[in-house]
Amino acid sequence: MTGWIETNEQYDVAVSLNEVLRQLDRVASGDVYAWKWAVIALSCAANGALICILSGTMNIGALGDDDVATTIEALQHDSIVQFPKYAKLAPPHTLLKRARRADLRKEQAGSILKLNSSQTREFKKLVRLRNEFIHFAPMGWAIETSGMTSMVERVLTIIEQVIKDDWSFRHQSDDLRTHLIEACQNIHRACGRIDVSN
Repeated sequence: MTGWIETNEQYDVAVSLNEVLRQLDRVASGDVYAWKWAVIALSCAANGALICILSGTMNIGALGDDDVATTIEALQHDSIVQFPKYAKLAPPHTLLKRARRADLRKEQAGSILKLNSSQTREFKKLVRLRNEFIHFAPMGWAIETSGMTSMVERVLTIIEQVIKDDWSFRHQSDDLRTHLIEACQNIHRACGRIDVSN
């Protein structure tokens, strides 16, 4: 055991999809509280996928606007301007907008995603649920689970578009791309095993 976790955005998509599947298997076995972890893992997978398709050779495509400007200035002026100490990603909704519109891109990278209104709506629902789970306020609340599998499957179709894009996983092994495709297929199957009436 080395004491280090070594990863990158591409590999993290795979790890996150593995966790989505693990949690959906728990849900299918009757553990409704596993939805929390499925939502968080799917959000990580979607965010990672968007980073992959937006990041070009300067690695600024998924950064927040201020960090994009500072990084470009640092690249242009060599050692005169410093790179951001802790560069921050743009919010998930902004990443999705950039992925869908060429005019919002910060650098040349992957293909423009073609999404319908239900995919966009379910992505927004996922982000809202993720925020509620992560920033849990001291109160009781309830979440209707009947539409959860639909949300997972629609967001998964966004991730699948990224996986099929030649740019996003260009430096990764064929084994990783195969694993990503199989993970998505397994998640679709897991959704089919979940009783949506509960």
